[in-house]
Amino acid sequence: MNVFLIAAASVLFIGSAQAHERLDRTVDGRSYLAYLPEDYATRTEPMQVLLALHPATFDAEWFQNIARIEAEDAAEDVIVIYPNGSPAVTVGLSWDAADPRGISRGDSEFLLAVVEDIATIAPIRSKFAITGFSAGALMTYKMLGEHGDVLSAAIPYAAYFNDNVIEMSDWPATVPVMHMHGTDDARVNPVTGEGDADSLYNFGILSDHMQVVAGRNASELGQIEYDAVETALGGAEVVSVNDATSYVLLDGIAHYWPRFLVEDMPNASAAVLEFLHAISNASESCSGADLAEPFGELDFFDISAFVAQFSDGDPGVDFTGDGEFDFFDVSAFLAMYHSGCP
Repeated sequence: MNVFLIAAASVLFIGSAQAHERLDRTVDGRSYLAYLPEDYATRTEPMQVLLALHPATFDAEWFQNIARIEAEDAAEDVIVIYPNGSPAVTVGLSWDAADPRGISRGDSEFLLAVVEDIATIAPIRSKFAITGFSAGALMTYKMLGEHGDVLSAAIPYAAYFNDNVIEMSDWPATVPVMHMHGTDDARVNPVTGEGDADSLYNFGILSDHMQVVAGRNASELGQIEYDAVETALGGAEVVSVNDATSYVLLDGIAHYWPRFLVEDMPNASAAVLEFLHAISNASESCSGADLAEPFGELDFFDISAFVAQFSDGDPGVDFTGDGEFDFFDVSAFLAMYHSGCP
């Protein structure tokens, strides 16, 4: 068992899930854990499904005990699912995306089957979200490349990222992506591009990797507000590469899933959920000038939000994309604002 993962448990407060019912289910001969809102059987409004993928050598039960995503307040209307991976090359369970030989074990098909199975007992949205830790995060990238057309969001954490997974995939659709990573990760260091796993995966610097992702993931989404995400991460800054692609570096965090329940410390579980809420709000925006609630209309609140973001140098209002905040960005905002909502 990996020491760096054991250490994670010692710094986390493990609470009990609230207002969710646990179901242990099997599909295609493989098992998964599902946490559904207690009133799921009587709900009629489709709910967001979130798949949470465990790291290599561990399993769904272990990751659920560490992450406890369903116990967060923001999970009230979310179905959180922890699937079990397939037998790893060495020991325990993992995901075929992390197999350095490139051999498929049917994991993508299994994850799709899990979502289809949960749809037989609860109303769910047409697209599901996915997050994962370490090897589970690399599997998250594989799902992006193969099945992005059924994903609403992807939030990989501390991925053993490999740009071949990005460049050689079909990448069927644009999906909001936020990659989280600790700066002290000795397994896959996002700042130096070095680490214990480098000989197998040949990863590089995270900012370069995210440029590769953005190259396949360009779009015109609504403005994503990251304030709640950054608060959940203890004030860490989310860096927007483009309107669909972002990443965040967690200072001083090693290769573990942080779920600190104290102020100014990162809680990755809460951040995942806040990101889902942020992109949901962004999708309701009617134009690039629709920066604040109520979304779907342009008013004083949007002007106020633009002024504040412009003053702070927020990349989200660098409408010309030249890295400068000047008259041309103001002009672009005013043009979109006066065009109104379609």
